[in-house]
Amino acid sequence: CTLSHRLGEWSAEAAASIVTTRATLDAIVLRKTTPPEAIQAGKLRIEGDASRLVLLFGMLDQPSGLMFDILTPGEGRA
Repeated sequence: CTLSHRLGEWSAEAAASIVTTRATLDAIVLRKTTPPEAIQAGKLRIEGDASRLVLLFGMLDQPSGLMFDILTPGEGRA
């Protein structure tokens, strides 16, 4: 299972695609909401095999107080 993000691109080989915002993804990872709640609120859409969403989120680390950005796109470019 691989998490890939390419703005405006989808792979024909993907088992599932998840369409959401960064804010919703953050809320799910930080356990402020759940994927089913986000789906009901219209903030998350799954295209393909929804069981892959369960697999993906099951592999994510639990958040801790020591979280920080490792790499931020576009930062530090001249």
